Amino acid sequence: MAAISGTVHAQSHGATVDSTLVGRSIFSYIRMDGSNGAEASVTQSREITEAVNAHISRNPSRKLNGYRIRIFFDNKQSSRTQSEAVLSQFRTAYPDIPAYSSYANPYFKVTVGDFRTRSEALAVLNRIRYDFPLAFLVKETINFPAVRKNE
Repeated sequence: MAAISGTVHAQSHGATVDSTLVGRSIFSYIRMDGSNGAEASVTQSREITEAVNAHISRNPSRKLNGYRIRIFFDNKQSSRTQSEAVLSQFRTAYPDIPAYSSYANPYFKVTVGDFRTRSEALAVLNRIRYDFPLAFLVKETINFPAVRKNE
């Protein structure tokens, strides 16, 4: 039986996250029964879990640069009412995606999502394109996306 060990190092300019793995367990990708000739063991102390949870609770409003999808952008007299209707329609159709309304004189805007990468945003844009055909990507300061998809 082969022993596997190693260390993961974050680069000084920031760690890279594969967002396609967010919310998934690494154990679903490796065989733990030893049938592939390898054995893996992961041990994490309670202190590490507590430190990560404390860090998250102390920094709930941290922001980072990323992408959102603009689904409404207008400055007509009826734009406020229209933006509220679009926001409500989106939240009903896609309750799992955060949606935001804003006003920057003279425009009412509705943007959706908190995406770290352009490819994540494009995947959702393709998903909502039928309901919001004029939607487009925008680079914005975003909220930290949930680490686990059920949060």
